[in-house]
Amino acid sequence: MLLSEVRGHKVVSTSTAQTVGHIADLVIDPPRGRVVAITLKRAGRANTVPWEDITAFGADAVTVPDETVAVDSNETE
Repeated sequence: MLLSEVRGHKVVSTSTAQTVGHIADLVIDPPRGRVVAITLKRAGRANTVPWEDITAFGADAVTVPDETVAVDSNETE
């Protein structure tokens, strides 16, 4: 799946079925060559979801347990 294909996809909470946000970008760790987080387009400060907190990444949407997994970008560094 290409980055251009996932931008804008919904991120949905499995506990509430509410949309948490939409994918803005992927955070990649170049030395390991893997995605480590996604960034969200949404109101508020919490805009990054660590990869390990994603429960499913599908062609149409991404699911997370709840909106509390979205953290401020500065907390993930």
